[in-house]
Amino acid sequence: MRGNLWDDPRVGALVDATDSTEAAVIGGLYWLWATADQHSEDGVMPGLTLRGINRKTGIPGLGEALVDIGWVEDHADGIRIVKFEEHNGASAKKRAQTAKRVANHTANNASLTPKAEPTNAGGVSGALARGREEEEIEKSTSTSVEVSRATPGEACKAMKAAGMAIVSPSNQKLIELLKAGITLDELADAAAYSISKGKDFGYALATAEGRRRDAATAPLPEARASPSETTYQRSMREKMERVVPGIAARAPGSQNPESAIEVPAVILECLGQSKETS
Repeated sequence: MRGNLWDDPRVGALVDATDSTEAAVIGGLYWLWATADQHSEDGVMPGLTLRGINRKTGIPGLGEALVDIGWVEDHADGIRIVKFEEHNGASAKKRAQTAKRVANHTANNASLTPKAEPTNAGGVSGALARGREEEEIEKSTSTSVEVSRATPGEACKAMKAAGMAIVSPSNQKLIELLKAGITLDELADAAAYSISKGKDFGYALATAEGRRRDAATAPLPEARASPSETTYQRSMREKMERVVPGIAARAPGSQNPESAIEVPAVILECLGQSKETS
């Protein structure tokens, strides 16, 4: 049983052959396939005849119509479900569940996945394509567990919110930056900057990485005290900074002698000094 069974042309052929409806035919198919799943290991159902199918489903001619479209074969012991192993059994059910997970993952991440560019990969088999998608799901899931600050999906949403149309949560550079602890704000800022330059997702990641690297190697700010400043001058400057920061910026001890001014007596009194000693 599958979501597009209602519109399958072979179901339409069964409806026409039995002069019935899609609802009735699909209900009959459900009974047949569920019964086979419960009572057969190889698709052979001893004792069940085409007339028995008609009687059980209440649809005259359904058994014969199933033979005509190739879904059922007459068998010496009863009837046989064609290609039973492809749709029933543990391995077939596991494949069906995997395909469903991949379909759900693709649908949920469609807005975050860039459109595929034209390629010459038309000969790649469906099995290989499914294998890559399953590997992508496992990689995305493991990444989400490893990264504590943000997941690739959250990072891409932040960059899209900043205006970047095409992003990729599976990008290896993005995953490495997240593991290194880069924040959503840093990525969003890099995305906005890249858009202003007409650049793409890769450029934004490189920008974010470069900014993080530059910040890590930036020199420490120079000390305010001049290397030639004496202990007394430093203590006076620190007192001045607490009382009148604007004047302290030009107080004695500054590297620019021309900027020094005479300190008012009232301020010196507040500092506990006399004009002579200053």
